[in-house]
Amino acid sequence: MIRRFLRVTVGPAGERLVDASRVLTAECYQEWLRTRGKPMAQPERTFQRVLTCTITGTDGRRPFEAPEEAAILRELRQKRTWCGATYPSPQPDSRARQARL
Repeated sequence: MIRRFLRVTVGPAGERLVDASRVLTAECYQEWLRTRGKPMAQPERTFQRVLTCTITGTDGRRPFEAPEEAAILRELRQKRTWCGATYPSPQPDSRARQARL
């Protein structure tokens, strides 16, 4: 489902160029949320986990292809809010506070 928000073009040398700027948008998050069968306690964190698990190929997920992964990682590493005002939440969770102690 997330792959639908990737834009793939062919560069001048025939290379595959991937634009992942739409993956962290509210539109992508809301469409992903609609595909979930049951309500989640922390949907924003679950969405983050889906992205990171798909990048690493854990939990039996089919990993992104190398160009897709690189494009998504560029987006994830930018210091900005995900999905409009939805993620990250303004307050760190208790585990984050414990980790800093």
